[in-house]
Amino acid sequence: MASINDWTGIKTEEVKEYVEQNGVANIDEFFKKKLKSWQDVEVNIGITGDTGAGKSSYINAIRGFEDDDEGAAEVGVKETTKSRHAMITRPIPK
Repeated sequence: MASINDWTGIKTEEVKEYVEQNGVANIDEFFKKKLKSWQDVEVNIGITGDTGAGKSSYINAIRGFEDDDEGAAEVGVKETTKSRHAMITRPIPK
C-alpha cells in the first residue's frame, strides 16, 4: 500500500510532461488514474472526545460498517472503548 507521502495530487508539471510525450490522446485516462490514486494511500486517523459523543459510531460509519456488524467498533452510551487500538477499514471499491 502506498503511503500518504506518495500521493501528491495532480501537478501541472506532470500534465505538461504527459502531453509532451503522448499528446492529448487518452488524457482522460491519465486524469482518471491520478484521481483514483488516493485509494491506494493508507490513512491513520485519531478520534477523541467525551464519553457517549459518538466516536465509535463515527468510526463505524467511515469504515462502512453498521454498529452491529461483525468487526465494527463496540458502541454504547457508557464508556465502551478504554484503550487505543487500530481498526482496519474495508477496502475502498475501485
